[in-house]
Amino acid sequence: MRFLRQLSHWSLWFAVGFLPFSKSGAEIGVAVLIASWLTGKILYPQKLIESLPFRMFYLLFLGAVLLSFISVTPQDFWTAVRGLVKWVKYLTLFFVCQDLFQDKKLTDRTIKVFAVSMLLLTINGFYQMLSGEDWIKHYSVDIPGRLIRMRSSLQSPNDLSTFYLLALPLAFSTWIEHRRWSISSASWVVILLLFFTALIMTLSRSAFFAFLFGVCFYFLFRLRKPIYLALFLIPALGFIIPGILRENFFESLRHTDQTIVERIEFWKISWKMILEHPWIGNGINLYVRKFASFAPLEETYRGYAHNAYLQIWCETGLFGLLFFILPLGFAIFRAIRTKKPDGFGYQEALLVGMVAYLAQAFFDTHFFAMQVTFLFWIFWGMFVSQLKNSER
Repeated sequence: MRFLRQLSHWSLWFAVGFLPFSKSGAEIGVAVLIASWLTGKILYPQKLIESLPFRMFYLLFLGAVLLSFISVTPQDFWTAVRGLVKWVKYLTLFFVCQDLFQDKKLTDRTIKVFAVSMLLLTINGFYQMLSGEDWIKHYSVDIPGRLIRMRSSLQSPNDLSTFYLLALPLAFSTWIEHRRWSISSASWVVILLLFFTALIMTLSRSAFFAFLFGVCFYFLFRLRKPIYLALFLIPALGFIIPGILRENFFESLRHTDQTIVERIEFWKISWKMILEHPWIGNGINLYVRKFASFAPLEETYRGYAHNAYLQIWCETGLFGLLFFILPLGFAIFRAIRTKKPDGFGYQEALLVGMVAYLAQAFFDTHFFAMQVTFLFWIFWGMFVSQLKNSER
């Protein structure tokens, strides 16, 4: 039992540590984590923590996924099966993490592992901006035609920015614990500045505004003191006064901007797909395959919808989308209804990060890009675990 518990802990840390750098490393860590946890539960049966609403919602979601197979043709069957297996893996990861993070020491150590991993990722990103490519995977800086953007060792600047949506509030929470003057406290201030600077250097508008939305949500609905919101926004807006940042985050928000035009076009095509099978969807994991059937002949793009919720609706239908959103809203509502916090702990940090993540998902490929998807389910499990602990 002790061996399996330690194996699950180390595989979790391995997955979190390698998550920004290696898809294979993260996959191996998650696979060993799930296998060791399941083996322990089978050999040494223990009562799981109460999670009835989440079990019910996610079972209904998987039911909607199975229902979407009605729209699957024989030649696409195994692609859909792979999609089903992928969602089972993600949801299992959530329940594993929800169970494991009842251990406060494990939670503390996992956040420290994540912070170290993010610090290395950030240093790698700064090196990339100076040299033209990162020193881990030799990815070049992203140059989309408007501005140079940091992406470090991840596939895109938007993926990198998503990691900071969770890293920033968690680092702030850790600093709050060490806010008395000390070397540790000063170190966390430096880490916070590095993380925020790196988030800005990704030039991800969706992540920047999602982060502001997450913070505003916390001030308005958790603290219920709008005055703190004003105190935050004044210095925050000061960061975007410089010309290059003002151009990227505000002046480029025009209907003629290339990325905005592309997303609107993808969403129009996605809506056509939704109208084809609005209730049961077009088949799990088949959005990319069926995209061309609904796109104009001149459209050459073959990829994601850049709106995670639209894509889930396209693939699993309205029932799938509903049962996916309900547990998210359920947990967030419970979080803002719990007793007002004395400080800014992990639960508050994860509330900010999760709200920001879910807001950015309206404009990006969350839940379909592997690394940011693993990121979500690991820390979503931690968030729900923190919520249950606070209600005891």
